[in-house]
Amino acid sequence: MVFTKKLFLMSALLFFGASVSLAEAATLQITPASGSHAVGQTFTARVIVDSGGSQVNASEATLSFDNSVLSVTNVSKAGSVLSLWTTEPTYSNAAGTISFGGGNPSPFSGQSTLITVTFRVTAEGSGTVRFSSGAVTAADGTGRDVLANMRTATFTGTSAPEPTPDPTPTPTPDPTPSGNTPSAPAVSSDTHPEDNPWHNEYEANFSWNVPNDVTAVRLLVGRQSEATPTVVYEPPINSRELGDDIFNEDGLWYFHVQFRNSAGWGGITHYEFGFDTEAPEEFEIEIVEGEGTPNPTLSFRSEDELSGIRDYVISIEGMEDIVVSFDEHEESGGVYTFEDPLPSGEVVITVSARDNAGNQTTSSITTSSEDDGIDRTVPTVADDEDRVGFFARHGTTMFIMFLILIILVLLGYIWKLRKEIEHNKKKGKREVNEVRDEVSRVFSALRDEAEDLFASFDGKEGLSAKEKEAFKKISDALDVSEEIIGKEIDDVDKLME
Repeated sequence: MVFTKKLFLMSALLFFGASVSLAEAATLQITPASGSHAVGQTFTARVIVDSGGSQVNASEATLSFDNSVLSVTNVSKAGSVLSLWTTEPTYSNAAGTISFGGGNPSPFSGQSTLITVTFRVTAEGSGTVRFSSGAVTAADGTGRDVLANMRTATFTGTSAPEPTPDPTPTPTPDPTPSGNTPSAPAVSSDTHPEDNPWHNEYEANFSWNVPNDVTAVRLLVGRQSEATPTVVYEPPINSRELGDDIFNEDGLWYFHVQFRNSAGWGGITHYEFGFDTEAPEEFEIEIVEGEGTPNPTLSFRSEDELSGIRDYVISIEGMEDIVVSFDEHEESGGVYTFEDPLPSGEVVITVSARDNAGNQTTSSITTSSEDDGIDRTVPTVADDEDRVGFFARHGTTMFIMFLILIILVLLGYIWKLRKEIEHNKKKGKREVNEVRDEVSRVFSALRDEAEDLFASFDGKEGLSAKEKEAFKKISDALDVSEEIIGKEIDDVDKLME
């Protein structure tokens, strides 16, 4: 570590220092200091400080490891005596280094965990882990470095043992809840939701709500579908994130969660989830019908042993992707016929099989699509047809407007007539009779014109059922109109008496 960072660390912790006795004999070491592990296995080692009788409040170090035999998969601060971090724990497998630095406002002594490192054995041989530099600061207000020793650890990578069948586990019965013990927790996961418990990366996140009366929670993860959790968190936590330091193979796993309150441990939730990092099987596409046409029929099918096929995505340049679910494809017998025509010329058809974990396998086929001679253009309506269509759509409305206009003219004429009748009743009497006759002739002519107009809408003789229905409505309107005007004429006629 560089001098400036040491100076910053010691200066920051001087504020929290206290006057204590000092014996400059602190040691940085790794525990366990040795071990043998098969290639591919992971193991954890703790970096600890032994204060040697002193009270200390800070430490920093850089470690180097043999990256030809070992690699780091995780560096954790969990359980560390340090709470203030001047250098967050980091590692580099390429450089073979681990670094950290931090302190605690309260002095501590004896053996204390600084960080926990998870290693993976990558090759056979002996790999050392040693301290390149380090410091341990006394909690006496001076910030003096009391580090005296830095010890090396050695780990050996051995050949992987022959796999042996897992013994059939004997399920541990759930403890029988008594009294008002908690119910089994409701667990959810954003990586493995209940509607799709599969994921294609070795990570799993779980969360749950902790009731007010719960004082502890205990957890367990493994391959057994039913088990009693053993790892206790008190006070209780409400989530857990797990990574590839826990998971190392595909298949189904189980996360077990249990609550405790003043009455004891309650029911257990056994949450099933799984990993599938392998893509679906390779497959071929065949054209079984309509080759060379715009609407060919394809045959294709893939398989996935773990999570299963979710759907197929058919992609063609210039067209929207077509998604066919697994159930739909199976019901069709493993074939798909294009509903929309393919583009003309050479066409590359790509089909991607996707499993429920998000992996996919893609296959392609090239075919040609020729014009089948079907005219798919929208026909243009001729002028004569357009005119007929216009009258068919708007003839009734125009006729009603014409009728209203005639009625308004007649009513205006009657109003004028009533004025004239006051001056000349005799002359008005004669004209009233003429108006009555004229109204009768007009409405008779309107009925005949309406019938002829509706008969000409479709160009056929006689009236269709719809035309008869429409004509009846117009005829009824004419009858009502003639009756209203007739009453007005009768009123005028009475004035002549």
